[in-house]
Amino acid sequence: MKIEELELLSSKISNINLLNSIVETFDNVPYEVRTRILEELKNCDYNENACMIAKNSNVLNSRTIEEQIKLMEELKNCDYNWHAYNIAKNSNVLKNRTIEEQIRLIKTLKSYDYNENAYKIAINSDVLKNRTIEEQLNFIKKGKVSHNDNLQKIQNIKEYKKYLKNLKEELGKDADVRLDTIVLKFNPNKKL
Repeated sequence: MKIEELELLSSKISNINLLNSIVETFDNVPYEVRTRILEELKNCDYNENACMIAKNSNVLNSRTIEEQIKLMEELKNCDYNWHAYNIAKNSNVLKNRTIEEQIRLIKTLKSYDYNENAYKIAINSDVLKNRTIEEQLNFIKKGKVSHNDNLQKIQNIKEYKKYLKNLKEELGKDADVRLDTIVLKFNPNKKL
């Protein structure tokens, strides 16, 4: 890297470990590519999450430079939200979704105010492998959660039996339900 690039980075990034890892990441990167990424980091005010996307090996191995910049731009549009950042770098998302689908997930998450359940569906490996992006987005819109999330909230046997009845209606009596199976959020106070 040119000394002026190193000086600029050191004046903008206060975390020495992050700075060193960015320098290491871009050590052998062609000047044109490095310049484009550094320009995008500048556009992102050298935000730590944006810097992490620039150097993340999952992202570097799965996305082109243009796609990496799109992720950084989308992250900026989300005010560098932690959940959006994690969707941007999640290896399962990178492997199972296109850049366009990944950005749709991030935008949908933002539209649901970065809801924890929506985030869990966005990165759920079972959903990513076995469902289309449309099904995944519908799960988010319907407020679905993992089976385990529902189990954690059940307080007694009566609620558990009510939950099993709901599961049977939703999935069918022969369904094989695992802890990470995505199901409707259970509300024990709701009438059947």
